Amino acid sequence: MTTTRNGWSVAALVVGMALVYWQVFAKLVHDWYNDDNYSHGFLIIPLALYLAWERRQKLAYARLGEDAKARKALQYALKLAPGFEGATEAKQVLASLVY
Repeated sequence: MTTTRNGWSVAALVVGMALVYWQVFAKLVHDWYNDDNYSHGFLIIPLALYLAWERRQKLAYARLGEDAKARKALQYALKLAPGFEGATEAKQVLASLVY
């Protein structure tokens, strides 16, 4: 049951990312296809997926850690999606954590 729930969580995350960033992905693919300087971009996604698959055991047990600033920065970074109501506030908080 937990595996099924994790599978649905991953699927929801992938679909959500695709919906939010589809314009960015379309521009990237356009640049990869039309600009010789960026043609290696087509290798990045398969390579990243392969490396994630190779390290899946390690990644399954990875923890964020106890650093409160890192946890808070990650929470706000996830809110920076285009159109998110709290994006301006999140950017200000991230800036205050970084600087």
